[in-house]
Amino acid sequence: MNWSDLQPGVRVAIMAVGCLVIAMLVWIFLVAPLRASEADAGTQIAAAESQLEQMERQIEAVPPETQAELSAWQNSRDALFGQLGPESELPLFVEALVRLSEAQGIDAFVAAADAAMVGANDPQAQLPSQTEQVIGAIPGARRVSLRVEAFGDYGAISRFVAQIGRLGWVTELASVEIQREFPEVAALIDVVVYFRAEGAGSPEGAGQQRPGAGQPMGAQGGGSHG
Repeated sequence: MNWSDLQPGVRVAIMAVGCLVIAMLVWIFLVAPLRASEADAGTQIAAAESQLEQMERQIEAVPPETQAELSAWQNSRDALFGQLGPESELPLFVEALVRLSEAQGIDAFVAAADAAMVGANDPQAQLPSQTEQVIGAIPGARRVSLRVEAFGDYGAISRFVAQIGRLGWVTELASVEIQREFPEVAALIDVVVYFRAEGAGSPEGAGQQRPGAGQPMGAQGGGSHG
């Protein structure tokens, strides 16, 4: 039996049933998922708006800084600035690293990596460390990265690394890699030291420049470990 052999009423009924089936399939596989997704997105938006309103209320509830707090923060900032030596002390810091390595009986080779203003906009720079975030609030602060290659026994290198922060400058260990090279241990140490740029004003109470003779960059310290 062909389609043309059917009665008009039967053809209409079949077409109606077909349209109904198509409509149900469209609803089940297209409309219903879209409506569910829209409802879920609406719920998430409402929850996010509620959290935002909560955070805004918490921020508004925070009392403004008192004069005592502002004075304490300013004093703390001035004290930190006073710990930043002028950039001309970089050779002194390198010399101190070399003397420290000699005191620990290891061989150390110090070379400059890079230098930049703290907080400078560099699209290729990594996210600033916590130390850099704090010092970045001080105008004129500069960051100098040094690469130290040290060779010696593990204990001596460990003591050397531990005492870098006690040399009197504001420093940070960016990374320490230790490799076994029989009969010694080789270490690659990335040290970041912070200075204030030449000409940057020093607040009252800032530290004086450390006395001593400088040593050029790329210094080498010879240990006595043999």
